[in-house]
Amino acid sequence: MRLADFIDHHLEPLLNDWQEFARTIPAAHGFDVERLRDDAEDMLRTIAADLRTEQSAAQQFAKSQGRGAREAADSAAEAHGAARYADGFTLPELATEYRALRATVIRQWGAAGGPSGGQAYDDLVRFNEAIDQALAESIARFERDWAQDRARAEDDRRRLQETHRQLQVGETRLRALVTASTAVYRMSADWRVMHELDSETLAPTAGPLEDWPEKYILDADRPTVLA
Repeated sequence: MRLADFIDHHLEPLLNDWQEFARTIPAAHGFDVERLRDDAEDMLRTIAADLRTEQSAAQQFAKSQGRGAREAADSAAEAHGAARYADGFTLPELATEYRALRATVIRQWGAAGGPSGGQAYDDLVRFNEAIDQALAESIARFERDWAQDRARAEDDRRRLQETHRQLQVGETRLRALVTASTAVYRMSADWRVMHELDSETLAPTAGPLEDWPEKYILDADRPTVLA
């Protein structure tokens, strides 16, 4: 039996081995069968279809370097890389799944009496190319999602620093205002007029101030205060 046919007809035993290996990975502790298998079935079907597809020498070389052409915008391997990143896998743990899958397929195919000679060699070469392509796609998606999360975390850190800086500036202004003045102020109900009062008698010390925003509020803060 050619390798593509073997994969199609032995999906369940192959998936059982995949999930049992995935269960040994620390990040997968407590996963149910669906999460353990993730996109493995779709990847195996994609590999089987690829084995049946004619390819040129240039296409074979590109695939051996993980640069094979893809029809889907997001392949099953990419989806698997994204899922394993979200699950908390490390990159080496992701790679070991492919190493185990490669070994499982070859071992089960050999035990089932796969073809020998030139056919077996051709199938193994194509299979290894397909595994390498899938691994490259998973790693690329894993690293992309990691980089995006890192960039978001850096943006959050910068925003937090800026918020802290603005808070310090505001506290400095308030402290300066409190320590530099003994006056008490009373505002009109609509906040349009300020009355300065003596801090002890609360008697007015000056006439009403309608231009208090211009006198006491910084330009940058005025729109917020008057909003």
